[in-house]
Amino acid sequence: MNREGAQVDEQFNEGVNYDLAISLGGDGTFLSVAQMLFGKDTPILGINMGHVGFLTAMDLNASVDGSQECAEVLLKAAVSGNCNVQKRSTLEVTAKNPDGSVLKDWAINEAALEKAGVAGDRYGMLNTRLEVDGAAFSEYGCDGIIISTPTGSTAHAYSAGGPIIWPEVEAFVVVPVAAHALFSRPIVLGSSSVLRLHIDETAAGFATLMLDGRRAHRLKSGAVVEVKKSTTYINFIEVDGAQFTSKLVSKFHLPVQGWRDAH
Repeated sequence: MNREGAQVDEQFNEGVNYDLAISLGGDGTFLSVAQMLFGKDTPILGINMGHVGFLTAMDLNASVDGSQECAEVLLKAAVSGNCNVQKRSTLEVTAKNPDGSVLKDWAINEAALEKAGVAGDRYGMLNTRLEVDGAAFSEYGCDGIIISTPTGSTAHAYSAGGPIIWPEVEAFVVVPVAAHALFSRPIVLGSSSVLRLHIDETAAGFATLMLDGRRAHRLKSGAVVEVKKSTTYINFIEVDGAQFTSKLVSKFHLPVQGWRDAH
């Protein structure tokens, strides 16, 4: 019991329904905490002690009026329940192998189908067909294909040339990676869509399904990966409504004042 009257566990206990979880670290730490709490309604307060920290609410040393640290202010607000909680969409991912085996998992950032094998073996070019709501859309010969949530639009999808999407937008982003195709631009779809990736059944070897860059699953040729919006959300504690805009400006060093205004 601390001085605020809250019971604090430093080690995660799966049998406890926590009122608040605090992530001290970068985005990787936040993803680990989210994985432990998936399926629970626990809000997560992320305090960035890493390099980027897009998933966290703020940096550790940020200050308010130069006097009191933001992290301390936000922590007190979170413990008292006087804070903003934003529900972030997640992906429900189902992979079916030709032998009938079925894999079920989830992701908060992205599901990425890649040509690299789990053990470091190479698949060669990944040949996959994208299906949207039961209709064939396009076939890609590529290094991989990323299906991202708005939360993940600043992660792997962004590095592969995808657009940034504000977290409250209900959408998916599909980003082909190094596609050998005339049409290989990222596309944005509504979150009610059901996406399927069919791995070429004549290809030799296997492909890898990576979830949030953390969980890898080997898939055989002919496997089908289905991705849709999950009914489970991750609760993020945020500072205010303009936080994401401010975060983009800060993390990407965006020129809010153009060179014409330099004088």
